[in-house]
Amino acid sequence: MVGNGHALKCNQWCKDISLQVQDQSFIVNFHLLPLCGTNLVLDIEWLRSLGSVLTDYNDLTMKFFYDGRVVKLRGEREGAIQSITAH
Repeated sequence: MVGNGHALKCNQWCKDISLQVQDQSFIVNFHLLPLCGTNLVLDIEWLRSLGSVLTDYNDLTMKFFYDGRVVKLRGEREGAIQSITAH
C-alpha cells in the first residue's frame, strides 16, 4: 500500500541487490512496482532497519548509523519550491 492508501500489485522481487547512494553502498531488497515520476522509494522495511534517523527537511538530509559509521544522505533540490492554489 502506498501513502495515498492505494494498493499496488507487486509480482517481482529482487533480493540482496547492491545499491550505491551518493558515497555509500547498501544491500537492499527491491519490490518492482508500477510507479511514475520516481526511480526509487525507500520503504518502511529498509528505513526500520536503520534504527534512529535524524532528518532535516530544511536541509534535505538524513543521518543514521550504518555498518558501524555515520552516513549522511543529501536530497536534491530540483528548482525552487512553488506554492499552489486551488481554484
